[in-house]
Amino acid sequence: GPPAVSAPDAKAGLFGGGEEKDPIEPFSIFGTVYKQYVIDILDDSGRAIVGRAKGFTAEACVDLLTAEQQRYSVPNEGGFVERSPDGPGEKVVRTRFCEKRVVKGSISKTEQMMPACVPACRSACFQATQAYDGRQLKSKGFGFTEKELGKVKGTCSARCEKECIKPGKSYDFQIPFRRGDGL
Repeated sequence: GPPAVSAPDAKAGLFGGGEEKDPIEPFSIFGTVYKQYVIDILDDSGRAIVGRAKGFTAEACVDLLTAEQQRYSVPNEGGFVERSPDGPGEKVVRTRFCEKRVVKGSISKTEQMMPACVPACRSACFQATQAYDGRQLKSKGFGFTEKELGKVKGTCSARCEKECIKPGKSYDFQIPFRRGDGL
């Protein structure tokens, strides 16, 4: 079975701090930014594209995985496939959060993309970090401090926004957090 969770004072906390801190596992943020230099106009169902308008669409997708989860996972669209260490039993875990935002009109400068990039990135990073924190709290009994939560969300969003304003259609990014990353 899984190894027993060590007592809080058995390891130093991931983000520095004293022995009273709970050990937070190393984890990584996985993100993708998809961009379209048009806005899709959807039908009433919200599924079929019935037209296109001038503008810019940014979609940010973010997931956080522990180092252990990464060992048995392969990134794929819409989530991660968990590979069991002791058998073929694969299940798809959909923990990826995607957020889409648009800017209407003709886009000719990088800063005109920001009103789509910033809220899409912030929202996806915020939701993915909160969800990860909730899962850790449930399985390990402790999560991030408020300060760590803010730092992880901020680091994720800053990197996502930077990828979003680059030219091109899509960019993947990965940010590993290890012990001593100064959060």
